[in-house]
Amino acid sequence: MKYMMGLYKLKIIFYSKNMNEIILQKKNLRKILTAKRSLINKNITQEFNIAGFNKLIASIEFSKVECIGSFMSIRSEISTYQLNKAIIKMKKKISISNNSR
Repeated sequence: MKYMMGLYKLKIIFYSKNMNEIILQKKNLRKILTAKRSLINKNITQEFNIAGFNKLIASIEFSKVECIGSFMSIRSEISTYQLNKAIIKMKKKISISNNSR
């Protein structure tokens, strides 16, 4: 039993170290992607193109769509405000994810 407990503790230490490494990698990746998104935002002249949106909805059976999933952009993400506004204006249900942390 003592041997099993030792193995259990080793597994916890091993997984804990691996999880810490994964968490550090995720944080670093978030920093890199945030910097890239920031560059994108600086180079964008028009964030929402209604003509492109209309082209998209014309290419699918949009009248059959009842609910559309979207999100509220934060910080360095490309703004979805105009897109969400257009979806609501078309009398469609919109499902917004909760990004709160």
